Amino acid sequence: MGKIILPADCGNAPKKLFLKEWYSALASSDATFIANHIADQVHWCIPGKKSIIGKADCIQRFPEHPIWNAKEITIDAIITHGREAAVSGQLLSAKRSKNTFCEVFRFKSAGTNIIASITSFIIPV
Repeated sequence: MGKIILPADCGNAPKKLFLKEWYSALASSDATFIANHIADQVHWCIPGKKSIIGKADCIQRFPEHPIWNAKEITIDAIITHGREAAVSGQLLSAKRSKNTFCEVFRFKSAGTNIIASITSFIIPV
């Protein structure tokens, strides 16, 4: 698993704790964790590149995500409110490319950790 660097206030809300686990799962290629936390009709959008709908397609495509098996992830901020959240930071991919990212999440409800949609903005630096 890659190194994850978190902001000091990352542990004061349940969704923040969950998103820390989410990025740990991505960095360690934990497909089971990912599958257990996305909706059957999840929508994953990467603006300008692709839009993927459905759990099976997302699971198949997650290994293409630069965060998958990342060497290092630095999370600058995790913002949560109700059923929505955003995470921003930098990453060093498994292929050693450097990127800045921001991902916006919508959960099925405020009280669940099942992701209904993700929009991923990933910019090479």
